[in-house]
Amino acid sequence: MPRTQLVLRALLMAVLLLATPLVALAQAPLTEEYFSASGLSLSYPGDWLVQEDAGMVALSNDPNAFGSDDIPPGAVGVIIIEPPTVNAVAGGTYDTLESLLTLLAVDISEGELDSASLKPQPATIGGRPAARLIANDTANDVLLLAIDLGDTGPAVVAAVTAPGELSRFEDTVLAIAATIEYMSPWRAIFQGHTDWVNSIAFSPDGAQLVSASDDYTARVWDVASGAELLSLEHPSYVYSAVFSPDGSLIVTGASDGIVRLWDAVTGAAVTELAGHTDYVRSVAFSPVGSLIASGSDDYSVRLWSQARARRGQQGTWQEKTALSGHTDWVRAVAISPDGTRVASGSDDSTARVWDAASGAELLAAEHPDWVRAVAFGPDGSLITGCDDGIVRIWDATSGALIAELTDHDGLILGVAASSDGSLIAASDSENAVRLWVLADGWQEVSPFAGHTDWVRGVAFSPDGTLLASASDDGNILLWDVAG
Repeated sequence: MPRTQLVLRALLMAVLLLATPLVALAQAPLTEEYFSASGLSLSYPGDWLVQEDAGMVALSNDPNAFGSDDIPPGAVGVIIIEPPTVNAVAGGTYDTLESLLTLLAVDISEGELDSASLKPQPATIGGRPAARLIANDTANDVLLLAIDLGDTGPAVVAAVTAPGELSRFEDTVLAIAATIEYMSPWRAIFQGHTDWVNSIAFSPDGAQLVSASDDYTARVWDVASGAELLSLEHPSYVYSAVFSPDGSLIVTGASDGIVRLWDAVTGAAVTELAGHTDYVRSVAFSPVGSLIASGSDDYSVRLWSQARARRGQQGTWQEKTALSGHTDWVRAVAISPDGTRVASGSDDSTARVWDAASGAELLAAEHPDWVRAVAFGPDGSLITGCDDGIVRIWDATSGALIAELTDHDGLILGVAASSDGSLIAASDSENAVRLWVLADGWQEVSPFAGHTDWVRGVAFSPDGTLLASASDDGNILLWDVAG
């Protein structure tokens, strides 16, 4: 079972057991409206509590429902699971709203409920197709609703009361469910991976995306339609995947230590490059496509070059050199726009810059914590993402620190710069994607909210109008950015 499914119960309990309750008033009709950061809206009683966390919204008429292991008598706890979270948890393992509720009921109960005994019923809620299921046990009464919201997918409502008390609140829960609307803040969502998505990259013409995942695949997607075009099967976790500059090849790095090249049109395997002795965390192509860099848990950065091809044949790839100097895992690599320098980020709390021709180390930029992400700006500046939550911009020649972008709350997992240098994006372990615009210094614009787990990678389209993000929630989101 994918890890996304296994976390559902933990997510539900985390929302119900949030430690800091809001102030409670007396119960009242649906007089208030709530708008989540990721596009969910609903109406609820003005005296109820509302809190948001990880792609879900929790409501209750009693503050003690948010701080107790058991729902108190006279209280109801309601959790509304947003469509992307439903999709990430259930994936393609259901074909009807009724089968979705059965799946979730078994998951929430950790297998204590037998799917054969569950009898979800079709329903209509707010004029939309829905399904309804009541699942009672000795501890709680539970009402589950699945509501078809159209193209965005279904939302799920879970209401929990003490035994025998569900009927007191069912009409209110149904009334809240009827008001639910969802307007996704992103341009498109790409779904198909069944485990964490570790990286994302655009093709040179911007028409395709390639993603790498712990589900043992790298997948190619059509940007316009969202269709999955290729699935490149690996024997282990895939951490990184990028296109060659001419779009003809894809290079991947995986946990078996192998760097692989693939035909980007047919998906056929082209060659395997062996040399690393541990996980390959990151790969990068040089701007002219004649050099590949790879970074590994074996502490090394390796450069691979393509031998001159005979007429009518493709040149073979071979290891050019291994760059030694890091003293811990190498999590990220990048090659400068002019192809002369290679950058690497490591758990040894440094980002290093190397001469691509000679392999000589040119500088080591010290950080206070692990460096998980590196990228070059179009001007050759070095951008790094650190576990201290700071994105840093460096002069890649002198090592001078140019700027610090400090608005992240979590570990920085991915960084990217637009092709014109006017935008920087970064992603973090607090499920956030942030964007900065160069205008009298670096100014942050509104963060992009939509992922429900760590966001491992970000990438700009070649023209800088789109931003893609890849997450542990199994989703790839495509965002419009101001031109």
